[in-house]
Order: sequence, then structure tokens, then C-alpha cells
Amino acid sequence: MSWTKRLRATFRKGTLEDAIDEELQFHLEMRTREFVASGMTVEEARSRALRVFGNRMLRKEETRDMDTIGWIETLGQDLRYAFRMLRKSPGFATVAVLSLALGIGANTAVFSLLNTLLLIKLPVRDPNGLYQLLVTHRSKTDNSFSYTDYRKLHDGFDIFDGVIAWRSSNFQIEVNNAPLETHGALVTGTFYDVLGVKPALGRLIADSDDTAAGSSVAVLGYSFWERVFGRDPNVIGKVFRVEGLPFTVIGVTPREFSGTEVDYPRDITFPVHAVKRIWPRDRLLEQADNFWLRVMVRLKPGSTMKSARPVLRDLWPKLLEADGPRPIDGWTQKLNIEPGRHGRVQRP
Repeated sequence: MSWTKRLRATFRKGTLEDAIDEELQFHLEMRTREFVASGMTVEEARSRALRVFGNRMLRKEETRDMDTIGWIETLGQDLRYAFRMLRKSPGFATVAVLSLALGIGANTAVFSLLNTLLLIKLPVRDPNGLYQLLVTHRSKTDNSFSYTDYRKLHDGFDIFDGVIAWRSSNFQIEVNNAPLETHGALVTGTFYDVLGVKPALGRLIADSDDTAAGSSVAVLGYSFWERVFGRDPNVIGKVFRVEGLPFTVIGVTPREFSGTEVDYPRDITFPVHAVKRIWPRDRLLEQADNFWLRVMVRLKPGSTMKSARPVLRDLWPKLLEADGPRPIDGWTQKLNIEPGRHGRVQRP
């Protein structure tokens, strides 16, 4: 009897005992046939096979312990008993199921968050060289900077190998006369170059785009390009409307890159100077006390977070003197630096 037939017989008989008996009998018969083939009589061969095979009850116990069907039968018995008990107590069953669902969901959420914040690094060039900047005062922390702050950071520190700034937001766009709400960001012209991100198609936003004259361009996220445009390579040069204004697609980001805020994937990015067209009344580029940008930097080779802190602490207040006190609850301006290799968690 083949092993598949024996397995089917096991499930047909429905008990592990029958399966073990049949298995032992099969091996005994096979050994008996071997001895008969060597010249013994049937009686001699069977007697010899019994002696060689050993204590049948012992073999049966060993087989029961090792048999892979055993745990299935035990599991089946446990499940049948559990279902009977749950059917008798539907209230308890509901609580049990909900508790399991909440427990599994909570564990999954916690692992996903830890995986995002502690394990996965940004898919950019040398993520370990990225740092995020914060303004602190006593126990308070502010992660927002004005555009004039960004310019001071960009121009005033020799320890930085590059400075980027961005602002995430939702945008209303129209594609083929169909309205869509998208997750997007306004980014400085340094953004993609400092991160070392290469385009999947076309080109990405550069310094030449981040000007009043060149701000009407847009870069699509890969998943958005795939979802909305079906990965059409002819999307480059396509014009669509953002908040009612025309923008031209110049490129697509690589599949693995979805932005610097790991829980807020970007569908589309625009140069920071596009804010003057999209939200013209806010004067976000001119006002030194309008804190709306997040900032990350690269340190120059040889600089470390430890060596950068005293430089930031001493130089930052001097750079801000021309703007006067920072008007947030009378805060003093203390600049701090933290690792940025895992990106930022988006905050309102």
C-alpha cells in the first residue's frame, strides 16, 4: 500500500490507533516477504520478522509519539471542544474573539511602528549621514522653521554638507477633468540632490526650479504615477491643474522612495516657491515668524552630531539677531540636532 493510500485510509478510519496498527502491519509483512525471498518458509519468515521488529506495543507507542497525524487529531479534538464551549456561551465567545482581535491588532500596530521608526532607514544615499534639526526651549520642542530660517541654515553653517526643507500637505488636483485629493509636499530645490535620490523617469526638482519663475513644475511619486497614469512614460510634459493652477510634470521618483516622512507617502511634490502661487495670501516665504517647514541636514565629513551641537548652540542666536526674538511664548532660540536616518513621523 502506497503512503498516499495509507494516509487516505487514516482519515477514512478517523482514528490514530487504526493508522498505527495498519502501518506496523505493513512493515511486518514487508519484512516477512524479504525473509521468504531469501529461502525461509512463511512460518519461519514471520517468526524471524517478529523477532527483528521487536516489541509491537513499544513500537506502537513510539510511532504514536512521532506520528505527524497525532497532533492533528489532538488539535481537532481541542477545536471541537472549544467550539462546543463557545456555542454554549455566546457572550463569552464574543468577548474572547474581540479580545483576540484587539490583541493581534495592537501587536501588529506596535510592530509596524517600531519597524518604521527603529529598523527601516530612508532609501537614500548614506541615510546615516542625515540629521533633523529642532528648536528647543527647556522641555519644549518645535520642529518647524520659517523659510528665512532655512536660508540662514543653508548659508550660515560650514559644518553642513547640505540642507533641505519641506512642508507636507494635501492638494486638490485635476487629471483629465477628474478631481483628486493627493498627499503632497513643497520641497526646496536642494531636496532631491542632498538626499541623493535619482528619478525613475524624467528629472527631479532642482535649484533652478525653486524660483518664482520656475515653480510651475511637479514630480510624481511612483505609486501615484502607477495608480493614476498606468506608468505611462508620456506623462513627462503633461499639464494638469493643482488648486486650479497649471503645473507641468517633469519627473517620477523611484519606486522605493516615498518621502522623508515615513508615515506620509507623497503622491506629488512641488518647489517651495510654488507656495506663492498656491497660497498667495500667506506670505510664507517672506515672514520670518511663519514657521511651516521641516528641516534636515547632512554634516560634512569629519563632523559628528556631538561636535555639531556646540556650533549650533553658539552660532544660531547670532544668525537670528537680525530678525529679533522668535515670537513663540518668549522662547529663546536653541538649535538641536538628532539622527534623521529613519526619516520623520509626520506631525500636524
